[in-house]
Amino acid sequence: MFEKAFKPFIYNIYKKGDLAPIDHCVKYYTEEIKTDYPDTDLIYDFDQKAPRLYSILVQTAAHVAGAAYYYQKKDVINNPWGDKTIFGISIHPQYGGWFAIRAAIIFKNLKFADLKKKDPVDAIPDQETRIKLLNMLNEDWEYWKARDIIKVSERYTEEAINYFKTLPKDRYKLIEDMQANRKNNA
Repeated sequence: MFEKAFKPFIYNIYKKGDLAPIDHCVKYYTEEIKTDYPDTDLIYDFDQKAPRLYSILVQTAAHVAGAAYYYQKKDVINNPWGDKTIFGISIHPQYGGWFAIRAAIIFKNLKFADLKKKDPVDAIPDQETRIKLLNMLNEDWEYWKARDIIKVSERYTEEAINYFKTLPKDRYKLIEDMQANRKNNA
């Protein structure tokens, strides 16, 4: 997403001062779907009905759609955390934690009578690794280590990692650098 969508968005569409460039990038590309499928609902991970009340729980949606397995406390037998709040994390069988779920696309009038429900691939079937995964996530809010819980075929580039590790309020300098480097390398 970063290399194929976000950087071209930054180079060609981004306007200085945009407060949510990733969100606007996602919206820009997904809105194109409405050209071919006008009777479509797009629900973004950043849409809120009220403060801290999101319109969609994207990790749950991805799990239900079979796209990624959403590991939660309930997936661990003999829960070692008791009543403590433990946040879950989605793991993709090919990308591990190196992906983002930014939107759900609902095609209202597409019908597939023979479409079978696809369960998500359980890439972490053993309990010990599930506990390790959830501990990694909940003990390190940046959770970068948890992304590598399984062997992956592709990770974010160093530039993307640096961007996402940077606080949003400090990303504008990185965007300016991206734009300047593009001009210098053109």
